[in-house]
Amino acid sequence: MSKTRLGKADWIQAGMRALAASGVGAVRAEALARTLRTTKGSFYWHFKDINDFQRQILDGWQASQADEIIRRMADHEPGIDRLRALVGLTSELRSADVSVKAELAIREWARLDTEAAKRVAHVDAKRLDYLNEQFQVLGFNDRHFALDLYTTYLGLRMLKSTTDLDAAGHLEFVLSRLLKR
Repeated sequence: MSKTRLGKADWIQAGMRALAASGVGAVRAEALARTLRTTKGSFYWHFKDINDFQRQILDGWQASQADEIIRRMADHEPGIDRLRALVGLTSELRSADVSVKAELAIREWARLDTEAAKRVAHVDAKRLDYLNEQFQVLGFNDRHFALDLYTTYLGLRMLKSTTDLDAAGHLEFVLSRLLKR
């Protein structure tokens, strides 16, 4: 067993890795305890039950995939600079990244679970609203511009899990085409 005291964040990270690797079915206390080389007692010290644990995984994902990304954009000028910075973030994503695989797993989980579905809907709405705000700064008041860019991003993220395409390059191309309308 591990001599290091594990914190809540360690368990959540392990849960995200398990989710990314094998889906929500892999997010189980006993399996994670084995992975972390500790006891299930450590899990129950931090979480009431597996539902509490899953809710906290979703909390972390929701915050990192909407609020934190938007905060990172505050250093960029509204409009084109922020849109290009967002597109640039996709170049940092690799198909093997836990965040890419975790999002795909959470989206799959959302097909089966209403709480996960609510979280995905919240992240999607927040991302779309933010993109729409950036297009509005540029004088594009039709929400379809944000939707076109976002659905392209989601599609590329799904393709990136099985291919080695240049997602950032294609997303930049789509953005440039949208801005010419």
